[in-house]
Amino acid sequence: MQDITIHSNTLPETFEHAIVLAKANEARRLVFLFEKHAPRKMHLSVTLAGKKSSVEILWAYKGSGDMQTDIALDIVHKAEGTASNVNFKGALADSSRVTFHGTVRIEKSAKYADAKLGAKALLLSEQARAFIKPDLEILQNEVKASHGSSIGRVSAKDLFYLRSRGLSEKEAKKICVAGFFQDMSNVLALTP
Repeated sequence: MQDITIHSNTLPETFEHAIVLAKANEARRLVFLFEKHAPRKMHLSVTLAGKKSSVEILWAYKGSGDMQTDIALDIVHKAEGTASNVNFKGALADSSRVTFHGTVRIEKSAKYADAKLGAKALLLSEQARAFIKPDLEILQNEVKASHGSSIGRVSAKDLFYLRSRGLSEKEAKKICVAGFFQDMSNVLALTP
């Protein structure tokens, strides 16, 4: 599997990129780390055209200040036995905003495809905003496909518990953010 890590500070204000995995068993993992700076608009398109080709996309978005990003992700399964796994997570502070629209399309020719699309956002301030919309378009019956999304805030109960142990509100939120990204920690170099 080829791993590619992309940091937001290396991207222009508008970023559009298309990837086609055309060889049989070709696999790619893309890791996006967005922190302190991010493009205003981003569109990533992945086509799985090779038999049993696969893509894994991990996306960590740590919004702060007035960061605003509109992200569109399109994955198309065209060949038999293809697999995709998308895990988008955004922790948003201050007045940062993120829009994530992920679409996975499984063509009629993509028998036995396996697609997972997950997106979550953690709002750390009253002004932070997240808009998440995962979509599945399935044209083949013999597939496995799932999608889900959630947007929430750090609970007052969790903050109270951590603060009662002597932590400041800022330190308590840092711990909550670290826990939020815990399942990605083996590939992410983010500091809480």
